[in-house]
Amino acid sequence: MSLRIARMRLRLPAGYAGRAEAIARSLAEAAARIPLAEARSLDALAPGPVRVSSGASDAEVASAAARQLAAHLGAKP
Repeated sequence: MSLRIARMRLRLPAGYAGRAEAIARSLAEAAARIPLAEARSLDALAPGPVRVSSGASDAEVASAAARQLAAHLGAKP
């Protein structure tokens, strides 16, 4: 199975603006490792907000977002 994301929109708090590019890149890398359970086609997916600690690294923010994305995609464990 493969995951293709044509467009993704991230809304980050103002304090994260300077980190947006690094977070987006880390999220793309983390999403590429999501083990999909089955093939599917979605026009849109809104996994909702992701909460992380104020000291979370870019990779931790991306990992949390990827976990939420995986849960909404029905990824296999």
